[in-house]
Parts: sequence; C-alpha cells; structure tokens
Amino acid sequence: HKQSNPTRRLTFVQVRAHRRSFRRLRPEILLDFG
Repeated sequence: HKQSNPTRRLTFVQVRAHRRSFRRLRPEILLDFG
C-alpha cells in the first residue's frame, strides 16, 4: 500500500496543476463544441 500512497499523492498534485490549465482549456473546448 506504500506504493499506492506516493502514486496517489502525485496524482493529486498533477490534478491541482492541471486544474489551472483545465479551467483555461475548458472555455476553449466548450467553444469548440458549440
């Protein structure tokens, strides 16, 4: 389970960083779909 802990932590950090980029891409993707 120790291997899953660090993996999950890395995912959380990536999600946090991606959240900022995702927010910017979200409007672009929505416009593309529209």
